[in-house]
Amino acid sequence: MTDAPNGILDPSAIDEVTLDDGRVTLHIEQTCEWDGSDHLLLLLQEKIFNYLAYVADGELARTYPNQQSRWQVALDCSSAPDARTLELLRTAERQFTALGGSLEIRLPPPQPR
Repeated sequence: MTDAPNGILDPSAIDEVTLDDGRVTLHIEQTCEWDGSDHLLLLLQEKIFNYLAYVADGELARTYPNQQSRWQVALDCSSAPDARTLELLRTAERQFTALGGSLEIRLPPPQPR
């Protein structure tokens, strides 16, 4: 077992890539609680920038040559993002859309009462 940072705490890594119905999904994993802090926002911003670079620099197209026209980024959350994080994600969504992709925020299903 390793104590190395992962998910949003490791901005340099692509967390996971899945292929489904001809679509490539690049996953960002929420690995700590959203707190709206400058530190966490900076880490998430760096991670998003690296995902944008992965697509814009052609790495996605080289790695998945038959899938690059249908791609998305999925933020796999364990809890809903706070307001500051949502603002950053809205900006990121516009950037992903400009490159031909999309951003999906995936929240866990509600817990039964």
